[in-house]
Amino acid sequence: MVTAVGQIGCIPYQLARFHGNSTKCNEKINSAILLFNSGLKKMVQNFNGGQLPGAKFVFLDFYQSSSDLSSNGTSYGNYLFFRHALYS
Repeated sequence: MVTAVGQIGCIPYQLARFHGNSTKCNEKINSAILLFNSGLKKMVQNFNGGQLPGAKFVFLDFYQSSSDLSSNGTSYGNYLFFRHALYS
């Protein structure tokens, strides 16, 4: 299993210090991660397309999962933690 990188631009540290847009995430970091993940996914597809015969790789898009977490954090619990991270 090959796991994509999540939204590092939306981790609590970044939320507490970056105020560049309405989401408060550091989109510069997230854009770089999207570029990296795109290349990683193509590499996995190449491996599965015959570049490594007999091997099977699975690409897990953790970026999308972490996107849901940062957008809907309070639905996953601990409202005070997310409130502090967003409004510090």
